Amino acid sequence: MVLKFYSFKTKSLLFISSFILMNSLNAKELTFCHEDNESFPWIMKNNSGLNMFEIQGIEKKIPELKVKLTAAPWKRCLEELKENKFDGVFAGSYKADRLENGAYPGIPLGSKEGKPDDSKRTHTSEYALYIKKGANIHWDGSKITGAKKVGAQSGFSIVDLLNKQKEMKNIETVEDSAKTSVALINNVSKGNLDAAAMLVFQADNTIKSNKEFSNVIKLDPPLEKKSYFLILSHKLVKEDPELAKKIWKSLEEVRESNEYKAKIKEVLK
Repeated sequence: MVLKFYSFKTKSLLFISSFILMNSLNAKELTFCHEDNESFPWIMKNNSGLNMFEIQGIEKKIPELKVKLTAAPWKRCLEELKENKFDGVFAGSYKADRLENGAYPGIPLGSKEGKPDDSKRTHTSEYALYIKKGANIHWDGSKITGAKKVGAQSGFSIVDLLNKQKEMKNIETVEDSAKTSVALINNVSKGNLDAAAMLVFQADNTIKSNKEFSNVIKLDPPLEKKSYFLILSHKLVKEDPELAKKIWKSLEEVRESNEYKAKIKEVLK
């Protein structure tokens, strides 16, 4: 009786192991790129950010999918997405010219412009203007006054707004060479920049974590509020449109889940 039970148990374990192995061998592996600097609370060390939680959630919802993550400068993520070296990048706001790099949910392949399906976003974030305490610099919702040199991180979409302010002669120079939020705020703190346009969560966390930046403050109202997306490669969407739809739909389900809402509270506490 013991031998029969052992035999049955052994066969069951072998069957389960074989099933798992077959699933592993048949898994479709995709490579997603994200920015190589922390962007609180979305991308953090040890894959603990909220965007990472969403990607892990997609894998759980699509068992046949295996996602490999690569960190790189944001510009490189976009450039190599265009070359189909990456299957996706996250998280990027919508810009019409980025349709040349990859595909957004809800916009047909080959489109020159469009409106992404906002229900498939990874998250929403705000940009604000940060200045040194005491500086006579203002933002009234449409015009920057009192600043000559304003910075932003390299490759970030807020540069478009700053360039428009420059065209309107509200500011003189747009400096977008900074690779990190720390470098950008440091330049404001030391007076190398009059102001910086930054993602609010990221900038606030940087200031909170570095006492030397206590002389930098945020101006209201926000410069912009944007939705961010997992942008997939043209090749993936063209060759396997159903998988692309499944990925974006799974992302929506993860973002709306109670587990994700609990994770937000945990990260932001």
